[in-house]
Amino acid sequence: MMRKLSVLAALLAATLPALAQSEAWKNEALPIGERVEALLETLTVDEKIDKYYHGNEALHGIVRPGNFTVFPQAIALSAMWNPALLERISGVVSDEARARWNELERGKKQTAQYSDLLTFWSPTVNMARDPRWGRTPETYGEDPFLSGENGAAFVRGLQGYDPRYLKVVSTPKHFTANNEEHNRFECNAGRYEGDEVAQVYVRLPEYEGKAPISELRGFQRVHLKRGETRTVTVSLRREDLRYWSDSRQAFVIPEGLPEIMVGTSSRDIRLTWPLE
Repeated sequence: MMRKLSVLAALLAATLPALAQSEAWKNEALPIGERVEALLETLTVDEKIDKYYHGNEALHGIVRPGNFTVFPQAIALSAMWNPALLERISGVVSDEARARWNELERGKKQTAQYSDLLTFWSPTVNMARDPRWGRTPETYGEDPFLSGENGAAFVRGLQGYDPRYLKVVSTPKHFTANNEEHNRFECNAGRYEGDEVAQVYVRLPEYEGKAPISELRGFQRVHLKRGETRTVTVSLRREDLRYWSDSRQAFVIPEGLPEIMVGTSSRDIRLTWPLE
């Protein structure tokens, strides 16, 4: 009996440190960077793909989901020549974001595409260099100093002033300067070559009372030259249309038609159709 207890104690001693390490992201006493690394280690590849694509617009008020205060466009806000007031305005924007996030059960009911309430693609810090770009109203004008002051003020107001936690995340755009608007979702409209990943998701019929929103079943990486459009073929196997049944302890293909979805991520679906 003592030997069994000794073996059990040894197993517990070996297991507990591993559990503590795997859940280190819950330990508020650890540095944030260490907690983030620990959390990433717990996610599967599918979970990382599903959770990665987050964002929303809040340049002069939140776009979705629901109704929010709408302020003048960025070019008009810049015409105030008052970065301090702009900072207060962006603080109101993030206050409303947090309020709506709480209203949606702390994000649990936040399911629509491009509707994240904790990450925003704002502000736009590009210069208004050429009206043919078509997005001049999103900018703070032609002056780099004023644009920099306004951009920094907007970020401060949006993210808040807590030394440890962000109220929301501000992601200024665009990293590659003024982007190309024409056909930008269907081809490589940038100035440089680059890679794109076409992803195929399958939504199966409900089975045993459960069905995922979507499951990644195939993808293909494509290298695109500047201005290039390419056709991509991704094959699905019969095994890609099945579930694991807990009751049968086997894989099964549920009755009904699955739905096929194609996009660059689970939150950026471009094509959807039923499989006949």
